[in-house]
Amino acid sequence: MVPALTSSICLVAADTRTPQLACLALERCLDAMPFEQTILFAPHGFSYQGRYAISVHAVDAFNSVKDYSAFILNELPGHVNSSHCLIVQWDGFISHPNAWTDQFLSVDYIGAVWPQYKDSHRVGNGGFSLRSAKLMKEVQQRFGAWQGEAEDVFIARSLRQVLETDAHCQFADEALAHQFSAERSGHIESSFGFHGLGHLPDVLRPEELAVFLEHIPPSAFCSTEGRSFIKSLLRLGRIEEAQKALASRQALQGASLGNARLWARITLLNILRKAGLAA
Repeated sequence: MVPALTSSICLVAADTRTPQLACLALERCLDAMPFEQTILFAPHGFSYQGRYAISVHAVDAFNSVKDYSAFILNELPGHVNSSHCLIVQWDGFISHPNAWTDQFLSVDYIGAVWPQYKDSHRVGNGGFSLRSAKLMKEVQQRFGAWQGEAEDVFIARSLRQVLETDAHCQFADEALAHQFSAERSGHIESSFGFHGLGHLPDVLRPEELAVFLEHIPPSAFCSTEGRSFIKSLLRLGRIEEAQKALASRQALQGASLGNARLWARITLLNILRKAGLAA
């Protein structure tokens, strides 16, 4: 069920490094459902010339994750007039709009479950997350307690108990979070949205992915998510795309055992393809 036009949700991305990619992610969300307002925080001089009414606000460059986190925690709340804010990054967006449920609006924070934690505070990832204006303002008031951790970790782990107890903010349970988003855990084949470069091959057709690849910086393939991206392509039999990404990765990283294993897998798949044993 897609939310009604009257739903008060502001769609937001903040990206001073790859604003073109952020625009692609915003457009994917706008293709899926309406929003009351859409804002892109981008570097000075950037303009959006696409098919949607995306309001571009110029900001100084984010030179680190810490800079981005400080902006999301302390500056963004002043720009949001809606009851909720859907924050996306270029490597995460709405993938299954029919998975929407108004239950998502019944909580103050929801994002993909973090499997690396073993306690009850695992919700969650901020790269594709829905937050209430109430929570954002409560966090802003407590910005002085921030010690430089990633903004989602600060909200959903460092500050969670205080937000629940003192501000009466409600975090989604893990079942609802899995329905909302997939990242390192979850159900990429059915969740409302996702976050993570490694998932792009699963949600984009080759011609759609090609548009993203025009703007993805080669350094992105050097990360753990970059490796997951290459492995996802190989799992889907998209060998040529995997070769290009791996070549970019190795050009920056140099030779490594991990890269050698990926090349060996590509070689094997090419042999199987020539023998008619692989698609």
